[in-house]
Amino acid sequence: MWPQDEKGKDMVKDWNELDKEALHDWLKGVLKEGNVDLEFVKKDGSTRKMIATLKESVIPHYEKKTDREKKATIETMSVFDVELQEWRSFKLDNIKTIKFSLGES
Repeated sequence: MWPQDEKGKDMVKDWNELDKEALHDWLKGVLKEGNVDLEFVKKDGSTRKMIATLKESVIPHYEKKTDREKKATIETMSVFDVELQEWRSFKLDNIKTIKFSLGES
């Protein structure tokens, strides 16, 4: 149940920086444990589904080709696409669904 204002209407919590940081940290932790099914809206407006991970044992070792460093933010997340075997990134605001399993299945 949402908190209510003085008129008894539900107040939906605004999306703020603290919420984004909490989501970013939580999702990063889940991704480090295994595969996560993600669905999000791409820049072009289309929807993308992928199986993503940050689990070190799943991500192949690679040699960096440049010294360029991407600036980390809480607005976006870079993940490894298990099916395409490539790195992808997305904005946290564009996530539609997050699905994962707890423990062994």
